[in-house]
Amino acid sequence: PQQAVAGELPSGYIATDQVGAMVGLDYNAGRFGVFMLEWVNEWPLRDDERMLRNRRRWRAALGWSDEYRNDTLELRATTILLETSANLIARVELSYALDNNIRFTTRYSNFEIGDDLQDFNRLNNYDRLDLVFEYSF
Repeated sequence: PQQAVAGELPSGYIATDQVGAMVGLDYNAGRFGVFMLEWVNEWPLRDDERMLRNRRRWRAALGWSDEYRNDTLELRATTILLETSANLIARVELSYALDNNIRFTTRYSNFEIGDDLQDFNRLNNYDRLDLVFEYSF
């Protein structure tokens, strides 16, 4: 079980334990890339109106990736649905490995969260573009 930290909750809400389950499937389609599907369900262990999320919640993730140029260039796309198709996080990523130690990555993340998830909809203002340089030694 996971425990929320009471100091992180908005005023007037209480923390509770919850239990969750996840199932996932990856399928390597050869020249068409790798497809991924994950489903997560979470249930609070008690019902109280003072809890921020007092009902069962689900999330689904759909993804695809493929590698090119002798596995040095990778393209990846992922979408995460939060309880409805109106709440989603989408990400596109392009990564290039110069050698075994150096990798450059460009990643764009888009947040589209509806009013039904008030504790997450502030993410709508945080679409982002990441430029990452990795060096391994």
